[in-house]
Parts: sequence; C-alpha cells; structure tokens
Amino acid sequence: SRRMEQAPRDANFALDFVKTHAKTPAEREAVCNALLFKTNVLWVQLDALYHAYVDDHVPPGAFVPGAS
Repeated sequence: SRRMEQAPRDANFALDFVKTHAKTPAEREAVCNALLFKTNVLWVQLDALYHAYVDDHVPPGAFVPGAS
C-alpha cells in the first residue's frame, strides 16, 4: 500500500530532523514527549473506532438508548 511505502520515508525524515536539530537533553526529551503524545493520540483514535463500530461494545459510562 502507499502508506507502507511512505511510512519508512517519513520515519527517516523525522529521525534525521531530530538528530540535526535536537541538540540539548531538554530538546531530546521534548521530542520523546511529542512522540509519546502522538502514539497516545493514535491509540485513542483506535479505541474510539472500536467502540463506534464493534457490535455490542459500548464504552463504560456511555449512553445506551432504552437502558434503565
């Protein structure tokens, strides 16, 4: 797929950018925090899609029509 071809290029670009520009420990930590944030956002998106489209899987605390 197109994404499977593009992903390695994107990752290499990002790694090169970080190696070139993140010089201090604080900058490298900020990069790591940004990556953790991104992966957390992606997991939340996957969770939302799962809850929205998998039958009979209502997230805890969600409104359920007709439930008491």
